Order: sequence, then C-alpha cells, then structure tokens
Amino acid sequence: MRVMTWPAALLCGMALAFPVAAQEEPVPAEPPPPPPAETTPAATEATPKPKSLEPPLHRWGGWTLLIAAWEPALIGADEEIAMTFEGGRAVPLMAGTEDHIKETIEVTYHLPKDAGMIVGHYDAMSHDGTVEEFTPGRFIYFESRGFPFALGAFDDGFADGVISSATRQTRDFRLEFAKRAFDSRWARGIFKAGYRQVSHDRFIGIGSFAIVPNLPPVIPPVVPDTEDPLRLAPLPDLVLQRSSFSGHGVGAAFDVEFPLHPRFSITSGLSIGVIRGTAKSTFESTSSYYFQNANPDVPLTQEELFDILGTGTEAEILEVNQAVVTAALSQPPSDQIAVSYDVYFGIEGTVYRGLKLFARLRNLYYSNVGEYVVPTSTGSNDRTSLNAGYEGYNLGLSWRF
Repeated sequence: MRVMTWPAALLCGMALAFPVAAQEEPVPAEPPPPPPAETTPAATEATPKPKSLEPPLHRWGGWTLLIAAWEPALIGADEEIAMTFEGGRAVPLMAGTEDHIKETIEVTYHLPKDAGMIVGHYDAMSHDGTVEEFTPGRFIYFESRGFPFALGAFDDGFADGVISSATRQTRDFRLEFAKRAFDSRWARGIFKAGYRQVSHDRFIGIGSFAIVPNLPPVIPPVVPDTEDPLRLAPLPDLVLQRSSFSGHGVGAAFDVEFPLHPRFSITSGLSIGVIRGTAKSTFESTSSYYFQNANPDVPLTQEELFDILGTGTEAEILEVNQAVVTAALSQPPSDQIAVSYDVYFGIEGTVYRGLKLFARLRNLYYSNVGEYVVPTSTGSNDRTSLNAGYEGYNLGLSWRF
C-alpha cells in the first residue's frame, strides 16, 4: 500500500508542476524584420543638370557660321568739292554719300577637345554719292580742288554750277587664332590674334560750269552760219582724283560676354590692327582760257574778252578761241602704315540650341589709308593723309554645329 501510494503521489505532483512550469517559460519573440536592402548608386536618381545651350564638339571639332548686315554711316571721309562764301566767310561744299546695306561674314572652326578656334572674318563697305548745285548767273562756287591756273569762266576761279561724283570703298579680311581667356559664372572672355589685310580705294570727280556766263552781247555770240554757235560757250573745268591703299599686317582682339540669363547676354569687344602697305594716287585738273589766234599763249582778261565780243567785228570775234590746259600728277607707290580699330557693344539671345540672334552698335575706323597728292603753282606738292570711319547697327545670326 505504501509502495503504490508514493508513485501515485509523484505522478500527481509532476502533473501539477508541469502546467506551472509551462506558464513560466518565456514566449518566443517574433523574428525581427529583414534589414533594408542596400541601394546601389545606379538605383539612386540624381537631380538632372540643365542642358547646355551650346551643342557639344564632335571628335573632329565644330563650326560656327555668322552672317550680319548693317548700313554704316561714313565718318571722317568727307570730300570738299568747292567753296562758297557767306557773310565774308568761306564755307566748304561737301560731297554727299549714299549708304548701302553691306554684309559681314565670319566662319569659325572649333578645334577638337576645346583646344582653340580658327576664325575667318570679312567686311566690305562701300559709299558713293553725287552733288548737283546750280545758281545760274551767280558765280558763288570757288573751284578749290582744281589746279590754280585759268579756273572759272572768267579765269577768276568761280563757277555758277558744280556737279560731283565720289566713291569710297574699304575691304577688311582677318584670319585669327582664338582661345578662351576665362570662363566664369559672370563673364566669359575670348582672346584673338592673327593676320589682317586691308584695302581702301577712293575716287572723286568734279565738274564746274558757267551756266549763264553773261558774255556780251549774248551767248552764243553772233557768228557766221558756217561756225559752231556754241564754240565760245565756256568749257567746264574738271578735276579727277584717285587714291588706293592695300596692305597686310597683324592684329589682336578681345571679346567679352556677360550672361544675364541662360538665353540672353550682353556682348562687347575691341579689335586693333596694324597694317603696312602701299599707297598710290593720281590727280588731273582740266581748265580752259580764251585767247586770240594771233597770241595763243596769252589768255584774254575778262575786260578784253567782253570788249571783243561786245564791240568787235565779226572777224575779230572769229579770232577768239578757247584753249584747254591739263595738269596731271601720278604718285608712284609709297610705303604707308595704317591702323584699324573695331569696337562693338550689343546683346545676343539663343533662339534654339546653337542658333543665336544678335544686335550690335559697331564702330570701325581706319587711319592713314592712302593719301591725296596735289600739285601747286610753286612746283611743290600738297599731301593729305586719308582716313575713313564707319558706324551703325549690326544685326545678324550665328549658327553653331
């Protein structure tokens, strides 16, 4: 009995202790969530950078083509064709000019790997003009450009009508190497240096007339029917003058761009060239005077001419004729150093990737580009150095590809 009781008691105690032990065991924790997967740089989206408005260079480089047009006003190349007198003061009568729309062409080759640029630039300016001034019977135009001998209807140097035609032409070619000098957020600069070629040609022709010479008794005088009735009408005085310059040299330029917006900028630049060349000039003056056949080398004075035409016989009038006198001078080529200046200021905007429009105020000036050489009555020559300037608004576009 005691033996059976102990095992039963042991079993009962284990049965009671097991639930208690089961309640005291810790409840297993839920497994932790897996660590987040590592992100690779390829999976991370970076903030996109703004695209450049300039197309990238190809492996062989790139090109920029610039075409512009302007109507430059001529500065510093005025031509005096005669003198008038107002209130006792001499006032020059100047040759007029007609402005023409001219083109500017520039081609740039961008070297690979942004190693620099080769720039070719060409400008051509041309101006011409005519003047016609007539005051019949009023001899108020003094022939200041003619050779001082027998000028004017009465050999006093005055005319009552003047016509003139003038032409001035300049050509400028540049071939330069360019390199970016600096590039910052606020400004970009480009330096250029290279070869220059400049030519300047000038021509003027002047005709002075006696429209109403008031020769007695009338013009034409009474002459036989076999004679030309206009043979005693005063012949016009003519002046022809030419100058040409052509030379080669070197120059340098500096262009600056100030970005105001990714699509808009203010631009400015300065270019200076020194050109050594040769200048040639010619001068020709044609005038006339009245004479009697008995003395062909002795000009008649105004009083003598009026006396013969007013009171002379028909035979004496037939003895009066006109002689033409020409003074000419051709100057051989001479060395000359010219200097050119080119300054501009403007704005430009990008309308498409690589395509830009621009507007500039431009000023070109060429000093010592030729000379006028005129003979004088003393046997010496007067020399006048010639300059030419051009100013106007330059409008155009450039395409980078």
